[in-house]
Amino acid sequence: MKAIFERSYVKSGTGNDVYVYSVEGTDTELANYKKAQGKNYREDKESGKALWFSSRYSGEVADLIITSKGSVIADMSEMRKQASLVAQFGGNLGQAMAEAAAAKLLGNKKPVASTPTTEPEATAEPDGLDKL
Repeated sequence: MKAIFERSYVKSGTGNDVYVYSVEGTDTELANYKKAQGKNYREDKESGKALWFSSRYSGEVADLIITSKGSVIADMSEMRKQASLVAQFGGNLGQAMAEAAAAKLLGNKKPVASTPTTEPEATAEPDGLDKL
């Protein structure tokens, strides 16, 4: 089952951010989702699509899972694996991995390019060496 980011809003009274996702899946997945949500099940009034609400941004597209206790959560295991690799390797490799993971989370197809480094310009040989 997939959650597709639709919009966000600030909840009145608490000031907390709420992220709204539409839910896509097979008929069986959607029926299981509706059952798991129970009285909290909501549909978009215009599109009729099932909605999932979260206090945490889970990316532009996220996999949804229903836990053994019946809760619906975003499956963030892939992001946790990537964060672990970034922490393990650090340096330039870790930075490149972090940029690729962030791009994926935000729905970009290509990672953000790092600022390229340039080689220093060649200069004339020190006095006398160019005459050898």
